[in-house]
Parts: sequence; structure tokens; C-alpha cells
Amino acid sequence: MRKNCSKDVSREHRIEILFVFGVFLFYFLWSCTQRYNFSADESMRYQIAQFIYEHGSLPRGDDPLIRNEDWGTSYAFNPILSYMASAVLMKGMSLFTTNEWMLLLSARFVNVLLGALMAWVVLKAAKLLFPRRYAWMFTALVVFLPGNVILYSYVNCDALAMCSTAIIFYSWVKAYKEGWNWTTCAVSAIGMGLCFLSYYNAYGFILTTFFFFVGTMLTDQEKAPKERWKEMIQKGLFILVIVCVIALWWFIRNAILYHGDFLGRETSSACAELYARAKYKPSNSKTFQKKGDSMLCMIFYRPVYLEHDWLVTVLYSFVGAFGYNRIYLSKMIIVPYLCCLGVGLILMRNCCQRDFFFWNADGTQTAIAGKTKRKWSKTGWFTWANVFALLIPNYLNAYYSYSSDFQPQGRYSMPMLIPLMYFVTKGVQAFLKREKKLQKYEKLFCILVCVAAAALAAFTWARIIYPMYLQNYYGLR
Repeated sequence: MRKNCSKDVSREHRIEILFVFGVFLFYFLWSCTQRYNFSADESMRYQIAQFIYEHGSLPRGDDPLIRNEDWGTSYAFNPILSYMASAVLMKGMSLFTTNEWMLLLSARFVNVLLGALMAWVVLKAAKLLFPRRYAWMFTALVVFLPGNVILYSYVNCDALAMCSTAIIFYSWVKAYKEGWNWTTCAVSAIGMGLCFLSYYNAYGFILTTFFFFVGTMLTDQEKAPKERWKEMIQKGLFILVIVCVIALWWFIRNAILYHGDFLGRETSSACAELYARAKYKPSNSKTFQKKGDSMLCMIFYRPVYLEHDWLVTVLYSFVGAFGYNRIYLSKMIIVPYLCCLGVGLILMRNCCQRDFFFWNADGTQTAIAGKTKRKWSKTGWFTWANVFALLIPNYLNAYYSYSSDFQPQGRYSMPMLIPLMYFVTKGVQAFLKREKKLQKYEKLFCILVCVAAAALAAFTWARIIYPMYLQNYYGLR
């Protein structure tokens, strides 16, 4: 029996390795067959990596060499860790060739590696959360969403944001299953440190981790109150130190360069106001906030240059939009896909209502008073952590369009991907478990979902990415 068990484990391990390697090759294929600047602002982002590669130093955000002529600012005001890594690989590639295309591919290769790491971490988390078949279903839904795949094929900070959220999510799962041991705390701290150096729209995971950490620590009823507080402070400081070691240097640098503006946001706006073309200056932007309209009005607003309103455009581009959000997958694909996700969320709400409770439903009754002695539920904390991690990126996305720049892009909501697919998978699992007549189709259903998810990603590459590459496609229809 032990030999058979070890053989099964070894076989499963080999399958996982092959899967992650296959994801790596698939993402690498996308990166090699995507035209330069085909995706959002790659030219502006790549300029930063080029600057570091050529000058061996980090640029100021207002450096004329990287400042965009239209917008009057640059992405160097934001965290640039992934661009720094791209510059290192470009330097390594330059030892063999200085061909412009090969240097670009080496810069993109950082995100390919981050994508493979994300896939591996998501699979590890999935195996702790779900039975084997549902673990693969959850992983496939995350890894092969076309809107997610594209992030690992060009120069950006989104890939680092998604990888860091996967690491943080994995730490949540470990804490949910095993408690906050020192290893889990270290993993969570590494994820948050990288998240700080990625993209602001992923910062909701950092806030939610604080909520989840404090909540689960202080409600651990296996320990005395004083012991809970002591352990929470010790491990909280441990996490804080690691996060500071990884990320604090960037914000200190910003504060020094930009006179206390540690985020660089205000200085970036001031730079845009000074150097941008007239119609792109922040003072000339006609935001809904300036006009006194509500955010709800903005969400359902459809400008003449878009087919749909803000909400529908975000939903469609979340599934898959390319070429500066002007090339979409067919509605015959996007609409059914979104409907399936909606059904999964409804099933989660209807079949797993107890998961949203902060108290265990099976409390014990006292013999004297006959009252129920309730116990805190880790499931409740974990579920609400995922709810907040799902909602916050969408709020930040909407608020950015409302207050700063009207840009309906699903890419800005992408950090919600892992919590979203967790709820969808959980809902489907609970429904199929509850319906006894359907239990015999569980395996088949999960296999079909995995195959469909991978097929959709492959179809997107074959239908959009590769043809544009072959056509030497510089413009947008």
C-alpha cells in the first residue's frame, strides 16, 4: 500500500511539474509572438527598463529621456521592481547579442517567469483548498483566462502584482488550514513586500491580509487572550520587518526625490501639468468627480468611442481585450463565459451560506442555561478576506476612472481573479456535492472546464495574437 501511495504522489508531482512547465512555454510563446507596444503602454514601460539597462541607474519620474510627450509624465513615479529585473536580463542578453527584438524578449521574460511562478503557487493553494479534480479546475480558470495570460507576455508591473497576490492568497490558505506559523508569516510578508512594489490596484490584498491576520489571531480560542495578543504582536512585527526590508527602500527614495511624496502620485500629476499637451493636462481633464456627477452615473456612462458603458467594457476586457482595449474576443465567447462565472457566484452564495458566518453553526449547548456557546469560524474570516480582495480592486478601478482618468479596463480589476475563481469553484463544488444525481459527473465536468479554459487561451493566441504578429500589425482597426 505504501509503495502504491508513494507512486501516486510521485506521479502527481511529475504531472504538476509538467503543467507548470507547459504554462511557462505557453506564456513564453505569447511573449515571443506579440508585436511591440501591442498592449497597454508597453513602450512607456519598456523605456524605463532601457534606461536602467543603458545607464546602470534608476531614473527620476520626470527624466526627459523617459517622459512621455503626450502625457508629460512617466511610469517611473510608480514602483519599478519588475523593470529593474528586466534590465538585468537585458544586460545578460547583451553579452550575446544587442538585437533590439532579443532585448525586448529578454525584458518580457521576467513576466513569463512570474506567470509560471504564479501558476505553481496557485496550484499549491488549490490542492490545500479542494479535492484533486476541483484543484485543477480552479487552477485552470485562473491560469488560462485570456485577460490574465496577456499580462505575462509584455513589459508591465501587472504580472508582479498578480504573482504577489497569488503568494498572499497561498499564505491565507496556509493560515486557514494550519494557523499562522512562522513559515506562513514569512510567505505572507514576502507576498506583501512584492505587492507594495507592483501596482497600486493590488494593494487591497495587503489591507485584507491585515484584517485576516488580526481577526484570526485574536479569535483563536485554543489560546488564552494574553497569549493571543503576545503571539500576534511578535508575528506581526516579524512580518513588518520582512515587508520593510523588501519594499521600504522605494518609498524612502520617493520621499527624498519628491520632497516627501513617498507614493509619487502628487509629483506625477504636477509633472503632467507642467509637460503634458494641453488636452492631457490634469487640470483640463473633465472627470465625473469634477462635474459633480455620481460614480453610479460614471459606471453606466457610454462615450461615443466605445460600444458599451463603463461596466460592460470592464467586464468584457477582464475576460479578454487586446491592442489597447480595441480588439475583443467574440461576444459569443465572452457573454457565456461571464454567465458561467455569475452562475458559479450564485451557487456559492446559495450553497455555502454558512461560510460567510463568523461563528460556527454547530455550537455546543451548555447544560445549565441551554444556551449555545458559539465558536469563532476560520472559514468566515477566510471567506470575507476573499470577498474584500474581490471588491477592493473593482472599487479602485471605478474610483480611478471617476476621479482621475476615464479608462474602463478589466486589467485594473485583475487582482480580483483568484478570489473570484475561488468562489466560482467553491460554488460549483458545493452544488454538485449536494445534488446526488450529479455527483457521478463531477470528474467529467472538471475535466471539461479545464480543457475549455486551456482551449480558450489557445484560441485567443491563434485568432488574435499570432495573426497580428504575422501581419506586422502596427495600427489598430
